[in-house]
Parts: sequence; structure tokens; C-alpha cells
Amino acid sequence: MSEQVSVAPKKPVFLIALFVVLTLLTSAAVGGIAYGLYTGWLTPYWENLSDAHAAVLAQVVFLFGAAWAAVLVPLLFGEQLQNVQDAAKRAEDTCVRIETRMQAAAMESERELKKIVRLQMMSAGHLLDDQLVLLETPEDKNDFVDTRWDKAYIKLRLALSLRDGNAQRSIGNHTRRSPEWWERIKFYDVLGKHHDDFRTLSDKARKAARSLDIGDLRAANAASRAIEVFEPTLPREEELPQPVAAPETAPIFISPSNGAASQQLPQ
Repeated sequence: MSEQVSVAPKKPVFLIALFVVLTLLTSAAVGGIAYGLYTGWLTPYWENLSDAHAAVLAQVVFLFGAAWAAVLVPLLFGEQLQNVQDAAKRAEDTCVRIETRMQAAAMESERELKKIVRLQMMSAGHLLDDQLVLLETPEDKNDFVDTRWDKAYIKLRLALSLRDGNAQRSIGNHTRRSPEWWERIKFYDVLGKHHDDFRTLSDKARKAARSLDIGDLRAANAASRAIEVFEPTLPREEELPQPVAAPETAPIFISPSNGAASQQLPQ
């Protein structure tokens, strides 16, 4: 009789290793949370949890559950699977998807933070110097400077409209935002003490077509902050000299001569 050789089924070593790792991580997480709640050091963080952090925490819990499902299903129902290697491959793909979801969650949080910064740009008109580092891409830097210049140019146009026709024609004879144009703006005192701030912001907006560094952003931000208080006004009219009143004609008396009566000249 020929001996039948029994082949033991391959053990899903990869899944078992993942199960052990997930068990350790889950135990550590549950133990840490229980200890934090028992001692009270975790309570302030939980009470002050923001919406953004809560969303990230929910994503982590969801992905943790998905990882457990990806590991337990092949282990519990391994006999129904035709190939243990396929199950391990699916578990590996799940881990890849989990990593992808984590990266997507991080990118979403970053986009939300940038959206908050843009809302502050629209409401306050400028940023704090420490917040300028959030403008990382050239598009973000260009949009920041262009937005500040567009807002400042509205005030500049209003200030120009308040000048007389001669001043407007003299300024309009030069190319807009050229050095000669700015000199005429300064000559007619259109912007007052804020002239240099407007010109600095204009120069940085022109440079945005090439490249902007952190120094350019700080200069544009400072100029925008100074321009916020500028209000276009009518030019001061020169005081006209007061007319001099003509002196009144004093009455003239002619002394009587040879017995003639005195006469008074009319005023």
C-alpha cells in the first residue's frame, strides 16, 4: 500500500502578524485612553476638541476598524478562501488604502487650514507675519499679493476721481503704474503719506509674475496694513486772500471865506 502524504495547509503568517500588531496597538490605545480618563489628564483635551480634530479622529477610528476587518475576515473564514496568498494580498491592499486615506485626510486638513487663512485675508485684508509661511505655493503667494493690490487700486482710482480734470489728464498721459505715472501721482499729492505704501504694493504685484520670496510677502503685507486706514479725500483748496475794503471818504469842510457859507462835499 502506498502511503498517502498529508499536506498541512499553509498558515497565513502575514495575517497572524498583522493580528498580533493590531492587538497590541488596540490594547495600548484602549489602555492609554482608560488611563487618561481615570487620571483626568485626557479630559481637557477631549472637552476642547475642535471640529477639525474630531474629523481626523473619526477617520482614524474608521480606518482602525477597517484594518481589523481586513485581518479578521481572512482568519475566521480562511477555509472558504481559495488562496491564502490572495487574502494576504487583499489585506496588503487594504493597508495601502488605509495609508492613502490617511494622506487624503491630512491633505484635507491642510486645505481647510488654507481656507481659513483665505477667509481671514478677505475679512482682515492682511495676515500676521507668522501666517505668511502658510503661503507655500507660487499660486498662493501671487493670489495674496494680487488680492491686496486689487483692493488698494480701488481706493487709488477713487482718489484720482476726486482730482480736477487737469490733474487727471496730466496723470493719464503716462503709462499706468510706470515710474513717470507714480511721479505725477506724487506731484498732485493724490495719496498723501501713503504714496510709498501704494507704490510698494504695486511693485510687489508686478513681481508676482516672476517670483516672490518671504521678504516680498512681508513688504506687501505691511503696505496693505498701512493702506487699510487710507480714505480718499478732496484736495484742500488754497485760502483766497480776503478783499480789502475801500476806505470811506471823510467829509471835507471848506472854511468860510469872505463871508461865504461853509459847504460839505458829498461822501
